[in-house]
Amino acid sequence: MDSLEPSKVIALPTNLCERYRGMAFDGCFFYLTMPQNRRIDQFTQAFAPAGCHEVNRAYTCLCYDSTEHCFWACAEASCTCLYQLDCSLREIDRISLPSCVGACSRIMGLSFNCANNTLLVAFPDLVVEITKSGVCGGILQDICGGTYVSVLSISPYYITVQRCAPGQKLFIYSSAGSLVSSVCVPAEYRVEDLVYDPCCDSNATTLRFLLLATRNFCYPRILVWEMAAGDMTLDACNDEVCGSCCCGGGGECACDLIESIALVETALSHILNAEGEKMQKAVETAGSVCQLLEIDRSVNRTILNVTQLEQILYAKLSTLNDLCAGSCGEEVCGESTRE
Repeated sequence: MDSLEPSKVIALPTNLCERYRGMAFDGCFFYLTMPQNRRIDQFTQAFAPAGCHEVNRAYTCLCYDSTEHCFWACAEASCTCLYQLDCSLREIDRISLPSCVGACSRIMGLSFNCANNTLLVAFPDLVVEITKSGVCGGILQDICGGTYVSVLSISPYYITVQRCAPGQKLFIYSSAGSLVSSVCVPAEYRVEDLVYDPCCDSNATTLRFLLLATRNFCYPRILVWEMAAGDMTLDACNDEVCGSCCCGGGGECACDLIESIALVETALSHILNAEGEKMQKAVETAGSVCQLLEIDRSVNRTILNVTQLEQILYAKLSTLNDLCAGSCGEEVCGESTRE
């Protein structure tokens, strides 16, 4: 069995007491769940922090639905429901899991099947497919020894992560359930979740995955894994996510960002104009050089503050330029608040 060799390892900014559990990708941003804090962190494609969403539940698993442009999630305290979230990660609906899953202990993984418009759900001992109305589409895999950690749909295939002594393995199956290939995960990493990234530049012979993992059980990492496609041909629906953020295809997000920059620039222009008028008035009325110097220092402080704000606006504008050019480095579209 081959061993997984990451092409890149990215360290995530977090405290050692915090643990990311699930990951989703909407074509523009990565979303990582942190159930112990009831939070979902948003990252750019370069994994720079882009937002922090406070949520009402301790969501563990998360996936993006490219058909309805929404998210599906499961909560740590419940294994009987899946929750539908809007693009601001607010809960808008839920579905009850069917009886085919049995008396489950917890949900380990969640993924959206774009070809069937269904959801794949991983439990410790089996992987099932369910419809969005909560009907069982069938048991895809079950396991006698070990535990399923995660599941990922890359139609017409799917990947399971299995934890078994002495380590973890990734198994790729066809839609019929036949084993296509498998790979061992290095012992120092513990995989939590994985997503498929069709959006970054790569040739058609390579499939790019990002694995959310912890190193030595406490240090969060993103493992970039590029696998030779071989004879695997993916359905076109897997690529539909590219170039279309959950926040309205990127266009609405870009317009909101441009508008916010313009409003701040307008305010700064008024501030600078007022400072100019202050200087003119001081020259006309000042009774001494000391008074002029004091006014000069006041104006100088204001200009320094304006300069700092301009640097922030420049960073936002650069991010917008990257977004429009289709490169890695987008700006957050918005943050949800706890209801």
